Amino acid sequence: MTPLFQAVNVSSLQCVKLLLEAGAVINPDCIETVSLDSAMGNDSSTECLNFLLKASAKRNASNDAAVRASARGRVAGTARRSGRGRGGDQGPRQQQEQHVARGEEVEVKVNPKDEHATKREIAKLKSSAIKAIESKDYFSATMWYTKAIEHDPNDATLFSNRSLCLLRMGDGQRALLDALDCRGMRPDWPKAYYRQGAALMSLKDYTNACAVLLDGFKLDPENAEMESALREAMESLKISKGGTKAT
Repeated sequence: MTPLFQAVNVSSLQCVKLLLEAGAVINPDCIETVSLDSAMGNDSSTECLNFLLKASAKRNASNDAAVRASARGRVAGTARRSGRGRGGDQGPRQQQEQHVARGEEVEVKVNPKDEHATKREIAKLKSSAIKAIESKDYFSATMWYTKAIEHDPNDATLFSNRSLCLLRMGDGQRALLDALDCRGMRPDWPKAYYRQGAALMSLKDYTNACAVLLDGFKLDPENAEMESALREAMESLKISKGGTKAT
């Protein structure tokens, strides 16, 4: 029995805080124990549970950043191997970035007509994606959203919607990556947390799903969908550890 488990078992929030500051590992058994006590109405256990989930979420955020960096590195490596990224193959944007890196002044010209055309194209792509979703053609919807993202890679809603489609296709890992990108762009948007939680649930990572969904619920306590997802995640965590489903 670890010191953290003992602290959780006696609902000592102060000891839990000290142990986590010292680098104690948050394992599923701790979450399971304090979740059961909290469900039985133990206020001290509820405080411990909230603190553990919040601490776990912070640690996961660091891991999420590492995952995104690793994914970006793989993409960049592929681009270099395929010949993209060399000076002769670069487009205007890449060449502009090189000028800036060398300290040269670059005049950025944006053609209003091009901007409007891009917005119209994105609107068409989103419309096609929505129609595909209505037909349950998630593969096509994913492709439409991917094309839209190529036009506007800073639109968090596009990543959120593509994450949903990937999840419906059973690709939880890619759905999680899109959810992480979405959350990175809009850290105060509850939907981003919901998407990440759903992806983690599909990967059976119930502990992290609980932490993420709890953070999302804190952002929007009136969100019934988020609350339901959080309850499901906690129930799944309990069952995965040999507990019984609540009736």
